Amino acid sequence: MSRSGSGGVPPPPVGQRPTLQVSGQRPSAGGRRSAGAAARRTDWPERLEGVVEAARHRPFAWGRHDCVTFAAACIEAVTGRNPIHALDPWHSQEEAGATIRSLAGRQRLQVAIDRIMAEHGWPAIDPRLLGRGDLCLVAGGKGRFAAICLGNTLAAPSEEGLSFFLRESAIAAWRIDGGSAGLRPAGGRDVRAPSGRAPLEAS
Repeated sequence: MSRSGSGGVPPPPVGQRPTLQVSGQRPSAGGRRSAGAAARRTDWPERLEGVVEAARHRPFAWGRHDCVTFAAACIEAVTGRNPIHALDPWHSQEEAGATIRSLAGRQRLQVAIDRIMAEHGWPAIDPRLLGRGDLCLVAGGKGRFAAICLGNTLAAPSEEGLSFFLRESAIAAWRIDGGSAGLRPAGGRDVRAPSGRAPLEAS
């Protein structure tokens, strides 16, 4: 978990929902909804948009508006379930790192997220199958951070507010309830890696 820094693409205009490249196929086995996964709310697009707009100009703050708490707020908007509600709160980079270590030992943020997602029945998927409302991990210049897929772009907090990145910059992904239709694989465009503080991942 680290600050996401400057975004790699301009933010979507206020009120505009990024378009999805939807194919006629549902995701393969990795994208199926697990039996224990929470269903998406019927009005999840509007709720997700509300969380994103409220955070658009909100500065980064550990434990209040960092990559994990923002992602959790988006997931709660989509499903009504906050995946980190049982975790002890953190207020600094050091405390956030301690939380990651409590979940994954000296392993990386991706392992901690994977364990939390598995507890809620949300499966890991190929990042090329990301859909709106899904969770992903992005690699920045100095660390990795969680982000939420908004369609063709990914969003994560930074110093000045939300930063936005191309969907192809995701290196890991999780289907939030399997509610998104299958997506065509991304075209593999290069994305400028965002800058940020040192990662909280233990090496």
